[in-house]
Amino acid sequence: MYSIKKHKSYPDNLQILSNAHNGKKNKYNWTRFSIDDQIAYIEAVIRLQTIVAPKFGIELESKVLESLMSRLREVF
Repeated sequence: MYSIKKHKSYPDNLQILSNAHNGKKNKYNWTRFSIDDQIAYIEAVIRLQTIVAPKFGIELESKVLESLMSRLREVF
């Protein structure tokens, strides 16, 4: 039988990272983002995606980004 550890989710534990970055971070090598750092990171990732998305036929919606930023500010 497997033991499953239950982790509580806390708003101050929220970070939005790309899959590649999230997989490489741990508590020893990663300093948590401030709200300003988090927003800058998300905006940089979105800028990168706007370059790549058309190649894959993906359309990015600015409403989604605005909603994400709004919710992120509420949580922080």
